[in-house]
Amino acid sequence: MRCSRRLSSVLFLAWTLATAGAAVAASNVVRVPQDVATLDLAISRVVDGGVVELAAGTYAAPATGFRITNPGKAFSIRAAAGAIVALDGGGSHPVFVLRNTARAKSGLIVFENLSFRNGGGGSPALSPGVTVDLGEARFVGCRFENNIGAAGADGGGVKVRTGSDVSFMDCGFTGNSSPIAGGAMVIDGSSVEVLGGSFVNNRVNSSNHDPSSHGGAISVTDGTLRVSDALFQGNQAGWVGGALFAIGTWTATPATPHSSVSITRSTFQGNSIAPQPCCPPPGDPTGGAIHVEDQTTLDVKDSFFVDNVAQFGGAIDSYRALVNVLGSTFQGNRGSLTAPTQAVGGAISALSNDAVDSTTAGGLNPRPAGVTVTDSLLEGRHGVGAGAGPVGSSGGCILAIGDEQHLYGLGGLTPEGTLATNRAPVAIASSVFHDCDVAPGATVGAGSGGAIDGSLVALTLDDSLVLDSDAGQGSGGGLFLTGESAARISRTTFAGNTADVSGGAIFAAGSDLQINGSRFTANEVSPGVAEPISLSRGAALFTSPLGAGRPRVGNGDVSGVVTGSIFSQDLGLAIWDVDAGASPANTVQYNGNDFFETTFGDRVYLDTFADPNRFGSNVGGLNSLVVSRFGGPTTVKSTVPNRALAAPPAAGSLKVIPSAGSPSLRSAPFLAYAWTGGAATLNGVPLPRHEGVVEDATPGGYTLAVDGVTVAAVTLQASRCTSDPTLCLANDRFHLAVQWELATGEHGTGHPIALSGDTGYFWFFSPANVELVVKVLDGRSLNGDFWVFYGALSNVKYTLTVTDTATGAVKTYTNRQNHLASLADTSAFPATGASLAASPAPAPPRAPANPCAAGPTELCLGGRFRVGVAWRTATAAGLGTARTLTSDTGYFWFFNPANVELVVKILDGRTVNNHFWVFYGALTNVEYTLTITDTLTGRTKTYFNPQGTMASAADTSALPGP
Repeated sequence: MRCSRRLSSVLFLAWTLATAGAAVAASNVVRVPQDVATLDLAISRVVDGGVVELAAGTYAAPATGFRITNPGKAFSIRAAAGAIVALDGGGSHPVFVLRNTARAKSGLIVFENLSFRNGGGGSPALSPGVTVDLGEARFVGCRFENNIGAAGADGGGVKVRTGSDVSFMDCGFTGNSSPIAGGAMVIDGSSVEVLGGSFVNNRVNSSNHDPSSHGGAISVTDGTLRVSDALFQGNQAGWVGGALFAIGTWTATPATPHSSVSITRSTFQGNSIAPQPCCPPPGDPTGGAIHVEDQTTLDVKDSFFVDNVAQFGGAIDSYRALVNVLGSTFQGNRGSLTAPTQAVGGAISALSNDAVDSTTAGGLNPRPAGVTVTDSLLEGRHGVGAGAGPVGSSGGCILAIGDEQHLYGLGGLTPEGTLATNRAPVAIASSVFHDCDVAPGATVGAGSGGAIDGSLVALTLDDSLVLDSDAGQGSGGGLFLTGESAARISRTTFAGNTADVSGGAIFAAGSDLQINGSRFTANEVSPGVAEPISLSRGAALFTSPLGAGRPRVGNGDVSGVVTGSIFSQDLGLAIWDVDAGASPANTVQYNGNDFFETTFGDRVYLDTFADPNRFGSNVGGLNSLVVSRFGGPTTVKSTVPNRALAAPPAAGSLKVIPSAGSPSLRSAPFLAYAWTGGAATLNGVPLPRHEGVVEDATPGGYTLAVDGVTVAAVTLQASRCTSDPTLCLANDRFHLAVQWELATGEHGTGHPIALSGDTGYFWFFSPANVELVVKVLDGRSLNGDFWVFYGALSNVKYTLTVTDTATGAVKTYTNRQNHLASLADTSAFPATGASLAASPAPAPPRAPANPCAAGPTELCLGGRFRVGVAWRTATAAGLGTARTLTSDTGYFWFFNPANVELVVKILDGRTVNNHFWVFYGALTNVEYTLTITDTLTGRTKTYFNPQGTMASAADTSALPGP
């Protein structure tokens, strides 16, 4: 909208809408204390769809809390405009209870801009703050502060239970606590969505807490939690889950989550496990930020974990649960090396060992834990202080262990399953491990697995970089693999990793190791020591059969093939194979690899059985080596010749890791590199080391050149604020989200697509089906406010939430079921501060006899309908410029390409009423005529919008078939 030409009509429209809205709303609003004296009385008086509005002040809750029970209606309770309203429990009793005997006996209850504080007491069924039991509620812009649970009470701020459905939009939880679970919130058999907001300094480890206290901020049992754009900071638990705990009870369908947790674009900072001296936990402290257990799936996307602390899983810990991480950053997560227990899995720990309990009764063998990590950065040492030191004693960034107890029949269990079913699956792709260091701890004599430590795992590691990771006084600087594991490593670079004892890059014992197309550069064994070849146990790779005394179901061999890989400029002997000359044996083969190693002249390889004097072999010796064992297999070490290079090969890798986390605290973007050759530059700047990361990398293109030849190029895109489920507008200042609901009770979140800096849309059910178009304009120069416009192409019930991130102000707009609307709110933000019974399918692409074609001023929708619009103001006229969104939806701009004015959608409803359906939504109140032509039949349909009117329309009999 071009404000200078249409200001008067827009302001007139806004005044008309506001006046009409006020007249309608007056009869539906019950004000406290102007109309009735108390909140309880207002709740009893408000009509279905009405509003209870509270004047500024503190409202003391009665001894049993404010209560809503089986109201038989839906309504809102909100603070009056500009008012600060607190509902207070006085520190001794609950604040608010929404409890029904059946979900059908209450509609949606909405709470807006209220503070729930100083709740006390509580019980296993009642929160000291707010309880929602068999209900549906939405909290918008609310605060939950200093609600403290008594002994046995969980869910300090909120308890959601018994099939409830609750959402929180831009709410804050601060200083809430429980002695057992969910300092801020407990979710029990219910569904919760958190959009924006924060969880700060909530805890379940206050004095005399339960030893098993879990979920410093949130605890989930057999429920669903979806979180986006939220901050979790400084939350504490006494045993597991410093910020978040989730457990799913095992069912007959273990592949289906019984608890599901989704974390998107959120930040976890400084959460921890910190038991009090009174109440030592029953096991190792785990999951500094998140702990998930049993039939639970955790999905993490575009999130940031920094400086979280626990002995097992500094950031994330899993016990038999599934963890999926995408596009996220981990920095400085760790455990204490001075604590009287191991510190393992600095970023992620995944354990699978079963015990004799109800979950294994009757011979049951629950699945092992599983981890996937994609497009992510895991960095150990970070910043200054404790976070700058080694991050653990095993698995500096990831530790994963399969179910050894059930496989081998340990701990009182009967042997169950196979290697394949008991291995923990770990899949890592397109990720970077940097400076993930381990060192001896108080209970451990050596560190293992600087970056990754896996025992009884099925590991895939593709297209990744493992850099500068160290195993102090131990083995496997980059990767430590043992316990009959199986690893498939492709196109991955190990550079600058070190180990004091063996395997600067990789240590593998009693496992199968398949490595293809990978690179080993500048790795070192016994760092800083000029050891003789007889002690240089694999700067790049150390392999060994399974040690004596270790349980096994296979033959204990170390096996596999290393093929098509580069070993260059490592410090020490590149490869060391341990072989006893009998079973178990070392049958690893080396085929078609390139070597440039100079530490010991031309020697690159040693087999301890074939070369008992530890002289080492050059590449020719490796190519010709055949190991014949006493009563064991004969191994031809190379079936495809390896090559000795006269100079280091020119090769390298680049990866970008975009910024991640909540809007209030995001990680920096990173660029990671590794190279081998004579000299290298990054965008023309010389690189003094063979590997490293660039923090705070600026958007743009990057080129890695080695010896004057470009070997890798990447582009770091500018940070995108808009990401499912948040739409960012007006220079990313305003964040918008939509929740929709059908008459059947099915509900979900809208998916955003940005069109311009000021405009975007949401789709609900299909990416091809646009439902709601929204625009935010800066009108401060005209009336001191930001303006919100939206136009609907859907008559589904939805709530649009708009948050001003500069001031924290929140505005919501709700569309009732079967209503189609456009809206112009020109005072939205002061500068300071059911679907149709049968859903039609999108009009399919067709090849009509007289096909239409999209042009500068015309859309072609459904392959058949030509759509154009002519607009007129008091001083000018013209044709709308067309832009296609999907095969059945498009939009027009009139005055400026960044300013969307009209969105049109055509659907094929012939299976319902033998007509094509036309929907349009306006973000403008200028005069226009919309014309739609069916190029197959020649029929036309026009829609006229008079000056000063802003409308949406749904015409389900627009044009007849065929």
